[in-house]
Amino acid sequence: MMTEIARLENENLMDWQLQTDGVRVRVEEETNQFKDPGGEPATSNVPVLFLQIPETDFSVVVGLDSSLEYTFDAAGFYLRCGDEWSVKFLAERAPTGEIMAVSVVTTDYSDDCNGPDLKMPVRFRVSKIGNTVSWHFQTADETWRLVRYARIPEAHRLELGLMAQTPSGGGMEVWFQNPQVSRNVVTDIRDGS
Repeated sequence: MMTEIARLENENLMDWQLQTDGVRVRVEEETNQFKDPGGEPATSNVPVLFLQIPETDFSVVVGLDSSLEYTFDAAGFYLRCGDEWSVKFLAERAPTGEIMAVSVVTTDYSDDCNGPDLKMPVRFRVSKIGNTVSWHFQTADETWRLVRYARIPEAHRLELGLMAQTPSGGGMEVWFQNPQVSRNVVTDIRDGS
């Protein structure tokens, strides 16, 4: 059974359909969450489906499938602690055409980090362990590859959701397959399990 959706943010910028094994989301054009470190105006209008998460350690796994047609079209996880800290962990279409695992940590500005190339569909995992969070994607041989590891400023305020964005495109659609929250977490975030 799919994890419960707790609440929506920027619902007016998306259409979504809940199904037995996932949720299909279509977002409007010019949606993004980014505070440019170069000083360009910040954008903060990304649609998010926040999930019901436990207050203890947990992991969330979801399958993603989308054509990601336009440059910077992206979909994946969104994490937030109040207004001071947020993270995007996404499959994103690069300006050079490939799809990459991208993580963006935003405090005063966004720290944007491009990771390895991905093939769609892909499975993503976020694990919250103590005051830390780790982001993984699953390779073809079912190994979980670590993309980023960070400290959560206030773990008790953590929110986690599914998001999609199309900053420069004309809208996009994504299939989030079977998002599952579990209290089981890995003991070693770097060993591929």
